[in-house]
Amino acid sequence: MNESFKPVLIFHVGASAGFFSEYNCMILAMLYCIQHRIQFKIYSIDANFGYEKGWTDFFEPFCEEEQAAWHHRFNARPCGSWKVILRTKNFRLFKWKLKRMIYDGLIKFWQCFHPGLFLTQDIWEKALSREARSRVYDIPELGIHGDIIEACHVLVEITWRYRADVRKQIYDYIATYRNYSTFLSCQIRAGDKYIECDLLPVETYVEKLVDYLEIKDVFVLTDDYAVMCQLQARFPYWHWHTFCEKEENGYVHTEFKTCSKKMKREQLLRFFASIEMIHLSDRFIGTITSNPSIFSFFRHPEKTIFVERDAEPFRLFGG
Repeated sequence: MNESFKPVLIFHVGASAGFFSEYNCMILAMLYCIQHRIQFKIYSIDANFGYEKGWTDFFEPFCEEEQAAWHHRFNARPCGSWKVILRTKNFRLFKWKLKRMIYDGLIKFWQCFHPGLFLTQDIWEKALSREARSRVYDIPELGIHGDIIEACHVLVEITWRYRADVRKQIYDYIATYRNYSTFLSCQIRAGDKYIECDLLPVETYVEKLVDYLEIKDVFVLTDDYAVMCQLQARFPYWHWHTFCEKEENGYVHTEFKTCSKKMKREQLLRFFASIEMIHLSDRFIGTITSNPSIFSFFRHPEKTIFVERDAEPFRLFGG
């Protein structure tokens, strides 16, 4: 179905943000393309989560991948509004915004001679709009008839397929550390997340765990081991588990991007192992302010619980 569409979008995945911010936005872009009968392709050779090939370093291919190097510079997600940049006085982002204005002008001129080719920035706001999040989708070719969560769930099933060797490494890692069968999971983010929103106290998550007192094992996806120390000291009723190392004190995306290829791969394999633990758990407790939690909602809407009371789909992605 995808290849039958004549217009083409080349989506730059892994351009600048964290992995699940990139992935979730890619899913929304795919949905927009299917709805508007635009063929979907990706460019990922320079992905900030990759170490050699980009997307296929970890996952099976699901569509054609573009290789032309000019996408690295000219094909990108928007970098924020002038209002936010001026308020935060972010000089680095200010310079990048000026560059983007020049690049976008050149691209618009180039697209006059290539009218059927779209780039990430051409559909970004439409794909992530409030209207896109609140509509009903009817795509019989994929068995979709429902809201954005149902539609994204189908697209996650199509795209979230590890390479065989990667899947084996992930589940070998899980088998080494997991000695319990029935368990809950949650994500408690720290690190540079405070830049985007206020960090939630651990009590917010524990309030939801109280509804499942018969299950005493809880796996925690976190980037700061201090979170585990808090949980173990203040809530000893539960047995707390994590793949977070004791020396970790919060994920910072700018630091991750400077890691060596080997270290980046090892970190992502451990991160994906945590994501699969969430997949194997009986219930997952997350927050709409975090992209791994939103991914879990797409993947398992029936077992994902948000700590926010007003966590309707239209609020996802900050809207």
